[in-house]
Order: sequence, then C-alpha cells, then structure tokens
Amino acid sequence: MLFAFAAIISYALHKPALTELSKNGLLWPITSSHQEGISLSTYGKWFFYAPYHYLTDAFSGQIQVFYNFASDLIINGLAKLFSGPAATVQATIYAPLLSFSFIVLGFLSLNSVFNNKALSLVITLVALLGSNSYPYALASREWAGIDALLHVPFHALGLATGQSLGWVLFIPAICTLYKARETNKYSWMLASGAVLGLLFHVHTLTFINIFFIHVFYSIFEVVKNEKSKNRKICIFVFYTAAILITFFINNSRMSLGNALMLGIGFTIANALIEKKWKFYFVTYATSMIVALPFIWYLISHRHQLPIDAATGSEIGPIELLKFYCLYVVALMVLVFVKKDSNISNWLFAVFFATLLLSFNASWGWGNHPYRFAIHLIFPLSIALGWCIFIKSHVVVRALLAIWLIIMIGANAYDVFNWKRIYQNYTIGTVQEAEFYKSVHSNTNSNPGLIINPPEFQYPIGSTQSAMILSYSSNPGLIPDYRYMLESSIFKNRMDIFCNLFPSYPHFNYHTGLRSCGIPFDESSVVMKNQYLKNTILDLYSVRHVASAGEPFGGIVRSSIQKYGWRTIATAPGGFELVEPRMLEKDDVLRLHFSFASDGKKSIKTTVEKSGAYTLVLASRNLDDLNTSEILKNAKIKGHWLVNSSNLDAGHQDIPLNEELIDLISKDGIYFIALINSKKINEYFEINF
Repeated sequence: MLFAFAAIISYALHKPALTELSKNGLLWPITSSHQEGISLSTYGKWFFYAPYHYLTDAFSGQIQVFYNFASDLIINGLAKLFSGPAATVQATIYAPLLSFSFIVLGFLSLNSVFNNKALSLVITLVALLGSNSYPYALASREWAGIDALLHVPFHALGLATGQSLGWVLFIPAICTLYKARETNKYSWMLASGAVLGLLFHVHTLTFINIFFIHVFYSIFEVVKNEKSKNRKICIFVFYTAAILITFFINNSRMSLGNALMLGIGFTIANALIEKKWKFYFVTYATSMIVALPFIWYLISHRHQLPIDAATGSEIGPIELLKFYCLYVVALMVLVFVKKDSNISNWLFAVFFATLLLSFNASWGWGNHPYRFAIHLIFPLSIALGWCIFIKSHVVVRALLAIWLIIMIGANAYDVFNWKRIYQNYTIGTVQEAEFYKSVHSNTNSNPGLIINPPEFQYPIGSTQSAMILSYSSNPGLIPDYRYMLESSIFKNRMDIFCNLFPSYPHFNYHTGLRSCGIPFDESSVVMKNQYLKNTILDLYSVRHVASAGEPFGGIVRSSIQKYGWRTIATAPGGFELVEPRMLEKDDVLRLHFSFASDGKKSIKTTVEKSGAYTLVLASRNLDDLNTSEILKNAKIKGHWLVNSSNLDAGHQDIPLNEELIDLISKDGIYFIALINSKKINEYFEINF
C-alpha cells in the first residue's frame, strides 16, 4: 500500500517527463529546465566509460576534483544500465525514484519514532509538498526571491542533484539517530552511522547539518539526564567557554574547521559524561568506515583542497519567519504543550542545530547559510504534523490544519500547471533529438575525444557540454573547470581550444579566467596553411567537434571550411556535429601519444622515408623550461620551438628531452607538426 501510494505521488510530481518518456523513449532529450542541475549530471560518467576514473571532472574524466558526486554516480550507473543519456535519466528515472524514496524512507523512519502511521504520512507529505506558508504568498501565488532562494523539496527535489539525495536521507538520518540513542540497539546504531557516513559522499552541507544535529542532540540529552543542578551549570559553562575561547583565538570568527573540531570535542566530552560507550563507538565507527574512501581521498589531496571561503546568502530573520510562519506557530504550540520529553528533546535539537547553521555568516563561517535554512523545513514539518495530532487545543489544531490544507492544495495546483520555480521540464525538438542520437551513434563507433564548448555565461556553457557528453561515449577535450584540485591541464587544453577558436567568449564564472582573450604569439612563426591545426587534434585522437547551442554553433560552422572539416549532423539553434580531418600530405607526418608506465607521454610517428624532418611546436610554457637543455639543435622564440633532426624509416619516438616530455604530459602544447624539412617553407614562415 505504501509503495503504491508513493508511486502515485511520484508519478503526479513528474508526470510531464514520464509522459514524454513513454512517448519518445530514453534517447529523447527530456531534461530539467534548471541548467545547473543538468550541468552536473555527467559527474561520475567516466567511472563507467573510458578513461574509467573515479572522482574526476564531469567532461574529460582527467582532472581530480573535490566533489561529492555519489548522487551523480547513481545517475550515470542508471544511464549505463539503461543505455540512455545521463541528463534524460536524471529527469525521467532518477528524479521520480528520489520522490518515491523520499516518501517511503521518510514514512518508515518517522513511523519508527512516532509509531503512528497517519502522523508519519502527514509529516512526510508536509516535508515533500510544503513551501512558503506566508498568507500573502498563498493568496497571490507569485513566487518571490525568497522562494527561489529557499528552494525547498517541493520546488527542487526533482532536480535530482546531490542536494536532492541529501534531502531524501535527511529524515532517515535524524530518525535513526533518535532510535539509536533511545533503544541502544546495534541495528539502529549501525543504521545511524551508515547514513551519516553515506552523507559524507552525497552532499557536504547536509553531512555537516546532520553531524551538528548529532552534537546538539547529545548535548541536549546530557543536560536533560543530569539530575544535579550544579553539574548542569558546570556543563553549560564548559561548552560556553570552549566556544568563546575558539572565537577569541580566531579573532571573533568561526571557520568550518573550528566548528568541526569543536563538534568532535563536544562529542568526546559527551561520551565521557554519558558513558554510553556502545552508542558512541558503534555509531561513529560505522560512519567512519562508510566515509573512509572519501576521507582517504581528501587526505591524499589535502594540499590541493580549496580554502574555506564565504559563499551564498543569509536569509534575514524576518523573511525566514514569514516563510515558515505556519510551521513556527505549530512549534510554539508544542513548546507550551507537554509532550513526550524524549521526542521533544530530539526535535528541538534538530531545530536549533539547523537554525544555528542557517545564520552561519553571523558567526564567521558564511558558507551557503540559505541551504541550511531550507533544511529547517524538516524539523518544522515534524512540529506541524505533530501539533495537528495532539489531543488538546482543538481550535488551534483546526486552524493549523486548514492553513496546511490551503498551502498543500495551492502547491498541488501548481504541480499540475507546471508552476514550480525549478522543477519544470524542457523537451527537445525532433531535430534536436536526431542530432543527439547522431552524437550517440557516431561517438560509440569512433573512440577518441570530442571537443565540447567551455563555459562562457554560467551555467549555459557547462550545460551545453553536459548535454553533449550525456550522449557521447567519448570524453571531452575540455575539462569541467568546477571543483578542480589542479588547474594546469585545464588551462593548457584551453590553449588548444582557443588556438582553434580564438573568437570564443570563454569566461569561467567562479575564477574569472578568460583564456581566449590571452593573445598567442603569431609573429615568430606564421602558419601558411590553417589545415595544419588538425595535427594537434590527430595527436589527441579528437574524432568530433560538437556544439549544443550558440555561440559555439556559429563558430564551429565558420570553422568547417577553414580547417577542412566534415559536417555529420546539424539542427536549428546552433547544434553542430563535425568531424576533423587530418591534412593528407606525405610531407606531414601523423603523430600519436605513447604512454610510459609512470603515466608520462611521449610522441610516436611512422616515417615512410628516412631523411631530415622539422618539428614545429608551440606552447605558452616554453619560458619555464631550461632552453639550453631542451634539444641540441632547437631554436626557440616566444611560444615557438623549431628543431630539425634526421629520422630513420619505421615506427619511432620523436626526439624529445625530459623537460619537453614533462610539458607534453601536462598537455602543455597547443600546436605541433612534424614536416619534411625540404618542404617546411611551404607550410611556415619562420622568423627566427
């Protein structure tokens, strides 16, 4: 019965996407209308496809990242299983599955606490379908800025991101914590620790929220169970002094590291005071074991991790109170009504821990406080549902129930009229569907790399890349710049891209980098035949260039004749799939990478006729090299290196020294060609 009910609600919430899926199949582009959610959908793809790397960027699969992409790993696992594109799987399979899981796991978890099926179901539905309860918002149905910022599950669960999976696990996390402490059973302790550890892989901020709830709940229990008034005062003084000393040492600022160390310290102190050794050991040992792979990864890359920086907006207390006014009234009723002290203690610990994090900018951290304000809907939904089911205060209960019914009814109306802020859908046209199917079939039959569009106006460029790579079996040449632990390979590959497409308006929103605005050295060596730029693409096994919209679509179209490329598929709106072609000249040798056991790259070629050949290579990084030790006969000026040497017939390595091998291994060259020395002047004007 529960599964059927959850399936019906999930179907209603995602009906537009599921209807299109049944009509057109999984290869049709059916996506969320929220572009940033789409842009994250291919994190984890390159664990299931070559190069088979874990915790690497979403587009190339080559750069290690700091990103909790367990959710996106599930998306791409489902995409691999059903042979569909990640972006469509995200909207049509994973999102409904999350809604279904939210209802089932939420109900079962809450029922384990309250042992009341009706109450548990009401709380679950309030958390899923509740939103802004301010009377004016309910009457006008005009979503304001506060609604976009506080994008509660009703508006955004269907985006199917890591945050969405974190919401699905939030209620199970707090309920298993309650049961673990109250029952002292191994099963609940293992469950509580496992969910906490899993959240470390899923979503950092949700993990932090649940960890703080663990700390607060333990403190609340210590205080509640302490019978001596003097000892209660001592405990209060201890915790207060620890916080004040931390503030004093850090100049009235509390970083995330400080807060976590305090939380760990308080947990140890609570364990010593309570002496509930079994609970603390089993719960937190389990969480450590589950979180260990990501913990080990972070330790291994500790010197590359980003600095904790202030980000996101803090909601003013008045705005927050107006948004949650219905829920807060219910919470206040509970304060004045005697209820089960154990459940009350648990609920208020969840509420106050989350409330404190909702104002984390005020105490010096400043990391997405609005996301924690969103999480307030969980304890407040519990308070609202519980208040409606109390036996006293009939009039108050009736008024709250009517208010709740109006809110849920209005939101249900918006569901059927596609009026949610974020969770709406974009259905591709017939031409776009055929284009993406061409990307899918052509990359599947021709392994290599595909040139994807870099960012230009966040998140449009990243979304275009994600759509292409959702369908492509081949990774992109251009990595995703977000969450990178090291940026040199990204910058070097952008040099390759910008040398091909100098007019592209590249702009990384988060870093301010504009790669294509940095001029190249075009005077030391002048290229007489632009077709030669295909040699670097041949070296990298670039088999396709793809655009999924403007401005890259127009730039690709203008490059087809310039570089001698062949159009494979096209669609209105800037959708282009083209195939680069190597310059078919006996004078120009084809190049390919060879990989050593240590991962370093060398370059091999096949020489048909022995003789003198000239290597022409371009890099922005030549100034960093020891030019006296590069190559014996090399000439260097600006970005260019020119070197002639005699090569015997057959398969062989191009003569390179260790410094050049290191440079090439970091993708540090943006042009390379190996040409018969007798014909070099037909292809280049070398001005040094």
